[in-house]
Amino acid sequence: MKVRVPELFLGALLAIAVFSMGMLFSSEYPAPTTAPLNTREAHNSLETRDGTKAFWWGIATDPIAALTLGLVLVGLVQAGLFYVQLKLIRESLTDAKMAADAAKDGAKAARDSADTSKVAMVASERAYIHFTGCRYISHRAHDESPVFWRLRPIWINSGNTPTRSLFMYAHYELLDEPLPLDYEFIPVQHEPILSTIYPDGKLESAARDIDGSDLVEVKEGRKYLYVWGVAKYRDVFAGTPERVTKFCVMATNIAGNPTLPWDDKTNIFEIVFATFGRHNCSDEDCNLGSEGR
Repeated sequence: MKVRVPELFLGALLAIAVFSMGMLFSSEYPAPTTAPLNTREAHNSLETRDGTKAFWWGIATDPIAALTLGLVLVGLVQAGLFYVQLKLIRESLTDAKMAADAAKDGAKAARDSADTSKVAMVASERAYIHFTGCRYISHRAHDESPVFWRLRPIWINSGNTPTRSLFMYAHYELLDEPLPLDYEFIPVQHEPILSTIYPDGKLESAARDIDGSDLVEVKEGRKYLYVWGVAKYRDVFAGTPERVTKFCVMATNIAGNPTLPWDDKTNIFEIVFATFGRHNCSDEDCNLGSEGR
């Protein structure tokens, strides 16, 4: 609060004005004398009345003037008390503002701390789904039929809480040429199958059967095998965004004979997959463009 001078001394000026009016009216009614004054006394009386003593003599002998002077003194005291009161009010308002600012800063710090704690808690306890490899098993339709291999991508929840509304999709591309740069990773499954994965749990996507002869072509570099997929899900915490994980791998090496069933002594078959340069991301990174590249 800014204190202005007219507000401080308004009472004092009013009291002075009252005093001046009182002195004006009291000068018209001089105090009566009990005896006539001789010439020297009259001369001294006039000199006294013309000087400073006449002022105080008038106050001492005139009740109205004395009362007016008292009012002036009371007004001055009130003006002083008013100034002190304004000063104290100003200081109290300043202290109150400082206390309010401190309380506001404290509340903001507490809110920021709570938000940080929540983010840290969610990050450490949320579900986290990611691709962990492919499982492949040899099959025959009957004993004399050609061998085919059933591939299944595997997802794992490495978080500490289960998923909610989990949708997984896997796709397979067996091509005569490398995957083109303009290839769009678009799921073709129209009806999503919802599921859940508990902490440290695993789940397999839909499988695809590939003939052993096709895997021979991949092994010899005449064909290219790609497996890609996407998982969308929510965690158990309210107010968190939808989670997403994408992957794409390609077969870079094949050990064993793909046209024969797997055997731990005569045909140890293995497909080595390597991460492809596109469509590998999770959560916010998937919004960076080019599918996380």
